[in-house]
Amino acid sequence: VSNELLSRTVLQQAAVQISEFKLEDLLLLAWGATGCPNLQLSSALQDAMARLLQQLNLLQRPVTAWADLADQILGVLWACNFAGLLKTSTAKAAEQVLKQMGATLDGTQNAGAFEASANSEGSQLPPPKEGQEPEILLELDDRFVMLKPPGWEVHGGHTERQLWAFAQNELAGCVPILGDARHGHGFLHRLDV
Repeated sequence: VSNELLSRTVLQQAAVQISEFKLEDLLLLAWGATGCPNLQLSSALQDAMARLLQQLNLLQRPVTAWADLADQILGVLWACNFAGLLKTSTAKAAEQVLKQMGATLDGTQNAGAFEASANSEGSQLPPPKEGQEPEILLELDDRFVMLKPPGWEVHGGHTERQLWAFAQNELAGCVPILGDARHGHGFLHRLDV
């Protein structure tokens, strides 16, 4: 909204009713508020989200609704961070719920399902060589670091050499997200050196 007075009035009205908002309402408000960041409103919005997350019982929701729930949580976090007003406590509350979702979907209730590999933090990685096979370089509780050699595709089926198929084979079905095409088979980021 280009009219600052109108924008501030809408945000002030929302602040009065924020305790009645659902998570999807908070997401819309968070995005709407990025145009004119307001510390008081952002704090109230994040406190409301933290309360909702504390009251949340994932087991009362169908697993099929979890992806939308995760998108809403991440959307609020992103909008608050974009506005430069994300509180650490909000990020921690969201992290707990998202980790609980992940652990439940992975079929494990503890975060230590995977052991860290022998590679130490900060070690230098060897450069990939043509014809080389992928490698799992680091296994953490919630992520893996993999070496993707030249000629391999992450996923998509444009070549026979698929990194996600390699990961499925190596991890023998213990990481369910590898079969989830909606979420890119769990691949988060690619670092090119």
